[in-house]
Amino acid sequence: DGKYPFVSIGWAGMIGVVTGINARGIVVATNPARTDDAREANAVPLPLVLRTVLEEADTLEQAVEIIEAAELRTAGIVLIADGVQRKAVILEAAPRAAGAEARVVRGDDEQVVWATDHMIREVFEADAHNERIRRTTSSGYRFDRLAELLAAPGTFTPEDAVAVLRDRRGLGNAELGLGNRNALENLHTAQSVVIDATSMVLWVAEGPSTLGRYRAFDLRFLLARQGTRPAALADFGADRLLYSEEYRDYQEALEGIDY
Repeated sequence: DGKYPFVSIGWAGMIGVVTGINARGIVVATNPARTDDAREANAVPLPLVLRTVLEEADTLEQAVEIIEAAELRTAGIVLIADGVQRKAVILEAAPRAAGAEARVVRGDDEQVVWATDHMIREVFEADAHNERIRRTTSSGYRFDRLAELLAAPGTFTPEDAVAVLRDRRGLGNAELGLGNRNALENLHTAQSVVIDATSMVLWVAEGPSTLGRYRAFDLRFLLARQGTRPAALADFGADRLLYSEEYRDYQEALEGIDY
């Protein structure tokens, strides 16, 4: 039907996309956000717009254009990457009328980009909902922790990405304790994915959270049918915490809490 095949990591019954990559190496991943904008009933949910991106976008620029032109029902912070160009940006998108004030791209001239659950561009500084998320949730703390972990120069490998996703320490490598909401790995992650958009390899954590094995998938075979069978790819093994007495104690403590 003229659309690109794509892989989406989500939940049963979900027709939109929150994390995915298409056969052209275009990646999208979104964190939901809140702004002061009113929700329009006839606007389009962001996950459906991101599905359109994967179906139609051939380049990073085309992906950005599709999101910028959409009438969004909800706000979101979208990572867009292009494996061919070896480039990624963050698009902070609000439901307000499409234009420069609503769709703000950052990271266009940076080697590393990252995001949590709040928008950081100046146009959103006065937004009450966005500021509340930054101040009263763990979003601001996790954003700063990511800045620490991603500051080191040099090559960033998929193994490094898994290590960041499993990070349980705080700013300055402070001990936080298991399950602390300020940790990147707070033991309640809904999904955890690593994508090499240039090599076209996808790793998906089996859970719980990021502790289980990250299983590798050959996207060249799955999306482009290159080769007669999937390439033999290395998984990333489970975190040692998963089988530790410390984790068992943590689970028992949770079970004993009366909510």
